[in-house]
Amino acid sequence: MRTGQGVLRPLIVGANGLVGRALLAEYTRAGQAPFGTTRRPGPIAGDILYLDLADDQMRLTLPAGVGVVFLAAAMANYTACEVNPLAYRVNVPNTVRLARQVWEQGARFIFISSNTVFGGDRPFCHEDDTRSPSIAYSRHKAEAEERLDTLAREMHAVERLTIVRLTKVLTTSVPPLPEWFARLEAGDRIRPFADLSFAPISLARTVGALRQIGNAGLSGVFHLSGAANVSYVDFARCLVATMGLAADLVVPTTAQAAGVKLGWSPRYSGIGMARTTRLLGIEPEALESVVAQLVSERRDSGRAVRRGP
Repeated sequence: MRTGQGVLRPLIVGANGLVGRALLAEYTRAGQAPFGTTRRPGPIAGDILYLDLADDQMRLTLPAGVGVVFLAAAMANYTACEVNPLAYRVNVPNTVRLARQVWEQGARFIFISSNTVFGGDRPFCHEDDTRSPSIAYSRHKAEAEERLDTLAREMHAVERLTIVRLTKVLTTSVPPLPEWFARLEAGDRIRPFADLSFAPISLARTVGALRQIGNAGLSGVFHLSGAANVSYVDFARCLVATMGLAADLVVPTTAQAAGVKLGWSPRYSGIGMARTTRLLGIEPEALESVVAQLVSERRDSGRAVRRGP
């Protein structure tokens, strides 16, 4: 199950998604020769397999040497989860079906879950706290976690199940950041919501921690979270300050005033990381670190454009 260098060779289900694509690149940079899967039709490279979680007859045959499988694919749109039965099939029974196939082939299964399983009414729930999902998406994640745990016990695969819950993952392509950066760079104001809070983590920190978790070979639940619950106004002010721009470019408003209906509006988004920090030394990510990473990514992107023909 290991490469010639003595490290696990991973497979990332959902290699076209935000986290999956970055995780594939993270493992590639580390020389761990990852495989990925895609549900997109067309020519497929040798290290990318076709797999569609919406297909009830799907079958994943692991390539030789794969010892750990990350599930980084799901139907995550809150509205779709409320109204589309396919979202439940992908997020729950077909997720569990995939785990069974992975365990039958002797590999580990890492399920990427969500802070939303705690509902948002309690601050910094830790890895072993009781779930209390409040929307369809979070109910899907919570049920999948429960069913995976039950199946792992039935298959004597408890030591090969890892659940990683994430808070909001940010990179420069995640809305509203493309619009915000464009406006700020043009000297225009941005209007963040004061009534929407989150505990953001950077994509770079997320995939680095996921690779660490994958290589550690530990089972159980882990959390990756921002260090603080902040409003979008707080986040925007930190962003503007880090960019060296005038504070008055941030004009607070609310989702209600803007006529925007929020799919999930938690009081608390951050989740506790006591077990994760104790076992792996991974700390919650400070807001300043997240914003600095975003500004660095944006600047690097700008330099790349200027170097082009």
